[in-house]
Amino acid sequence: LVARLQAEPRFAGWRFMPVGGPGDRPPATPALETAGAQGIDFVGKGDILASAAAIDRAALFVGNDSGLMHVAAALGRPTLGLFGPTEWWLYGPWGPRTDTVASNETRGRFAPIDDLTVDHVRAAVLRLHDRHFRG
Repeated sequence: LVARLQAEPRFAGWRFMPVGGPGDRPPATPALETAGAQGIDFVGKGDILASAAAIDRAALFVGNDSGLMHVAAALGRPTLGLFGPTEWWLYGPWGPRTDTVASNETRGRFAPIDDLTVDHVRAAVLRLHDRHFRG
């Protein structure tokens, strides 16, 4: 996803900052490697309050169904929640600047998170961006 967004003119000059606890290090490593000099490593660098402060400075948040996703939405950041086999219609981020994508977007039907493609997420990120960053 990071590579696809870096190739988008809409995101020229943007930085990419994975956030999370120390246990999130292995999944975040490829994103940081792909981001290169545009990456900011905030994985395991602080507690939940430090993560919330970092998210509050973000322009846009993309993340799985987690507490940090809800923090981003509560802070008013444009937030895209990624869902696998959970109830996205119930646990999705709330607010006027939020959206969700799910591996199966038929309410009451579920699929593994691995069924959520990069193309699907990228398209949702672009829609969220265009709603909140036009002009």
